[in-house]
Amino acid sequence: MADAQDSGGSNLSLSVSQTLRYSDNTDLEVDASSAFSAQTNLGLSYSSQTRSEAFSFSANTGLVFSPNDDVDTGIIDPSLRFSYGRTSRTAEFNISGFYRSVELNSFIDDEDPETGLTVLDAGTRTDISGSILMAFGRDRPFGGSFTLSGSNRDYTDTIDPNLLDMTTLSANSVFNLRFDDRITGRLTAGWTEVDEDGGTDQTTLRFGTGVSLLVNPTLTVGVDLNYFDIESRENGAVDREDGFGVTATASQTLPNGGLSGRVSSSIEQNGRRNSFSVSRNWELQNGQFGLTVGGSDSSDTDFSPLYGLNYNTELVRGGNLSASLNQAYDIESDGDEAINTNLTVSYSQALSRVSNVSTSLAYRDTNSLSGDIEDATRWDFNVRYRHSLSRDWGLVSGYTYSFATSDGLEDRDSNTIFFGVDRAFEWRP
Repeated sequence: MADAQDSGGSNLSLSVSQTLRYSDNTDLEVDASSAFSAQTNLGLSYSSQTRSEAFSFSANTGLVFSPNDDVDTGIIDPSLRFSYGRTSRTAEFNISGFYRSVELNSFIDDEDPETGLTVLDAGTRTDISGSILMAFGRDRPFGGSFTLSGSNRDYTDTIDPNLLDMTTLSANSVFNLRFDDRITGRLTAGWTEVDEDGGTDQTTLRFGTGVSLLVNPTLTVGVDLNYFDIESRENGAVDREDGFGVTATASQTLPNGGLSGRVSSSIEQNGRRNSFSVSRNWELQNGQFGLTVGGSDSSDTDFSPLYGLNYNTELVRGGNLSASLNQAYDIESDGDEAINTNLTVSYSQALSRVSNVSTSLAYRDTNSLSGDIEDATRWDFNVRYRHSLSRDWGLVSGYTYSFATSDGLEDRDSNTIFFGVDRAFEWRP
């Protein structure tokens, strides 16, 4: 019995789908081009977990074939992801890696609003990233952690000259000193190096100290004082911003959820940025609801409000409804600023024991505040129907509508219909 508990178990899954598609604007361009195509999607994932170790791996790709010369055929949107972690009572080790190459005219569903502008362009973006975490003294009065990470972003066959290749390296450390069960002090340090091909290179150093206090079993407060030194280099010119920043946080556990707040003043390449946010989460009978209200300003921009929302609920007869809104500032390495907004709403409903329908609406917007960033907006609406033929096989069909608008270009949209089959396999070795 003990061995079974320790093993945790492994899971291997494979998915495959084959669809025939027609689109009246295959690349979502101003000069629309319609085409028929056949697309095969393949997915493989494996996970294994015990009490002390966890490993996961996934790989996905698509294959496109078309008789139309305007359609790029071959492999599309390949991705790889892995992570391995080992945890003990006193220490932790984790390593992870990620690779993805995606067409910029497709919808990227997991874009981070803090680092992902709404890009409406031809070409391909390739991202490679990895990180290593090592922690010690997790249950001791003195402990800490070290994190090393790196990422590389390459653009291929794009039109916008502002889409520049970029490499980022960073190292961060935290040392914790637990004075007692209520008070924990910490020393922090960080280094980040950004190398932008043909753009602005940047080096950031950060040193800080902070303390967290457990006021009572449900209330925790904290404060951190940091010193920043940021050096930006472009075309032989060097610019430096340095100074102190402070961050104060508080979180309260409530009977039906939680309440948290954050106030900060920090140094960036453009000077000082001030921001605040208040978040409230509710545990509902069949789901969760969260709301965030905040705002921010900087030395170069006026105050702007920022909002966030997360909602998820289980409906009757196998239905589910979810909604998410995220707004965040995005500051490019050259100091250009923008507000990114990501909104998604999805609904799924079982129609019978063998059929279901799902629909989703996604909105992504970039609002430029300074510099050469272009305003851009994209809408994507999708509806999909699936009918199970057997335990593994199913018939699928659907419709997708996309709309995009940006500075200096005409609006464009596309309509795509598809139908085909899919199958999923799952093993537990």
